[in-house]
Amino acid sequence: MSVSLARWSVVLVALVLVAAACGDSDSPDDTQTATSEAEDSGSSSAPATTAAEPVATTEAATEADGAYPRTVSHVQGETEIPEPPSRIVAATSFAELDTLLGLGVEVAVRGSYGEELARSKVDAGAGELEVWEISWPPSVEAVAELEPDIVFVSFGDGNAAEFYDPVAAVAPTFVLPAGDLEEQVRIVAEALNLPQERVDGALADVNASLDSFAPARTPESVMMIDYYCGESVWFWVPESGPGRTLNRLGLSLTELEGGEPGAEAFEISLENLDLLDADLLLMSTYSEAEANLEEGCVVDLYENPAFQALPVFQEGNVAVLTPEEGRSLDTSSILNVETFVRGMERALAG
Repeated sequence: MSVSLARWSVVLVALVLVAAACGDSDSPDDTQTATSEAEDSGSSSAPATTAAEPVATTEAATEADGAYPRTVSHVQGETEIPEPPSRIVAATSFAELDTLLGLGVEVAVRGSYGEELARSKVDAGAGELEVWEISWPPSVEAVAELEPDIVFVSFGDGNAAEFYDPVAAVAPTFVLPAGDLEEQVRIVAEALNLPQERVDGALADVNASLDSFAPARTPESVMMIDYYCGESVWFWVPESGPGRTLNRLGLSLTELEGGEPGAEAFEISLENLDLLDADLLLMSTYSEAEANLEEGCVVDLYENPAFQALPVFQEGNVAVLTPEEGRSLDTSSILNVETFVRGMERALAG
């Protein structure tokens, strides 16, 4: 079974490392526990998308006689579901959680790396779900304790098998791609045998948001980096989740040599910042505190002579995204499409 995952493994790992370094949560160990918690929402200038009213999955799944067993294709290949699932786990809480909530599906458990929930997730009820505190890689025993009937995940190429294999050993597991909202919806809808009108309604809302995109200008070249207050930045390639998301808005990330084949992002040291040559530079950070242009660590980058020498900086075309906007580009979904549309309009307003 070939691996052609389209997800952001670099940021997923970075979230764990940054959270540990900043002391936001204890370093995860091999024991994973399920707890109930509600997390504070992030902030965003964009309006949140309201999820559909939850429906009992078993009702939707058994709507048609003979719906199960069924086999559904996804990023990792094809997986059979022997019977209608009722206990659903969103293991990584990225695009798969958004898609499930956006389609009105009852989720039993969501995974967590200790990160703050996006506002769109909180508004859809994610903060009220049972939480599985994930260690990397997960163990089969820990996954089994969740007693899942079906699992959905979304992440990038580099850590696919490392995460997918132990989870798939316990229950039918489906990997959703990054940046392909229609495919995310298709996988979930087919796996859970959701009503077609629910699917059509969700996609109609997505298209309406995308069609409403009205930028003040359209740059010829765009680059996107993540900065986590260290000695380097992470550069997103055109084939990444953010790249595919920007394509939906008629924008394209610029190619830059470097990185491993198939990787969605690669590291650039601060000594090589001169490589960042574009009409628009998007920058995402981990938290609001880091993104603060007066006292956040992004100030260190702004004061770096190599960064100040960049034409894109001198022309005032560096757009620091809010963490909410950055995450919506990294992990675009039907739940946060409005966030990245409005965020990009803000980035292109200057």
